[in-house]
Amino acid sequence: IVDDENFGSNKVQAYACARIMKKHGVYWSAEGARVSSVTLEDLVFYKEHNMVAVRYGLESGSQKILDIMEKKIKLEDVFQALTNCKKAGVRTTTDAFMVGMPGETRETVIESAKFVARLRFLLDMDWENSYPNWTIAIPGTPLYEYCQQIGVIGKTVDEEEDYMYRTALQFDDHGVLNYLNKTDFDRKEIYFWTYLYRYAGKKAFADLVWKKNKSLKNKIIQTYKHCIKFSYDVLKYDYNRRKKQYQNKRFVEKIKWYYSISAKFLLSVSTPIIPMKVLIQLVKLMSDFRYSTVKKYKVINGRQKYNFFVDSA
Repeated sequence: IVDDENFGSNKVQAYACARIMKKHGVYWSAEGARVSSVTLEDLVFYKEHNMVAVRYGLESGSQKILDIMEKKIKLEDVFQALTNCKKAGVRTTTDAFMVGMPGETRETVIESAKFVARLRFLLDMDWENSYPNWTIAIPGTPLYEYCQQIGVIGKTVDEEEDYMYRTALQFDDHGVLNYLNKTDFDRKEIYFWTYLYRYAGKKAFADLVWKKNKSLKNKIIQTYKHCIKFSYDVLKYDYNRRKKQYQNKRFVEKIKWYYSISAKFLLSVSTPIIPMKVLIQLVKLMSDFRYSTVKKYKVINGRQKYNFFVDSA
């Protein structure tokens, strides 16, 4: 793995790296690249010199959010970059999107979800898009300074140190709990975005399947193959992963668990036929029901353990 945050921007260096890999028989991937830094011709060269995959910094499927980030790229630049990967036979991923920038709204989350679906369909993938990453404010960036200005990161050394300790928990896979609210919305709405991103993406993917396949038979076959089958596989995985954990739980807790995994499965398999507006409302109900499992982490008195519950000064 070539762990470079901006691989390919220096073409002389990148081509030299590829030649060395080929010379020593090493198969390699580039961990980070801008979509504007790697052309189709570059990918063909890298592929001939043992590159197997590249990961782009995609960040968002909303042009509004990309502009706020000052990424200086267009959505079609992203689509073309992944199209080039497909043409060159270089693997890539769509699991590099984040939500939670200042200016993020329910509408921009849906835009990102729809764009991810478009990319996954392009790459002949299934509809099971991953949960989004959450925007983290890193010291030395304009976003970090902005968070200080709006009062969610303290200005003293001790307050900033507290933020650093909480932020480090992202490596423990705590998801949204690591997120520090930089938006104009409350925590319940932000928690909803986790589910909105996934289900709006699934719906958009299923719509593409029906739009791109002409015969009814193909529509049904492809919907099962790329959508329904994966939801069933996720159900089996969830059940097998947690059944031992819930063996000795109280009856009420077991019922809640069965309800939770069953509701997710039924909602997923119904997604292709549910109108988007109705789907959003159903997902919101599910999210609100599960929000109680997150609220239990809030510290009422004393320092917060997770960024998610830090209030503005």
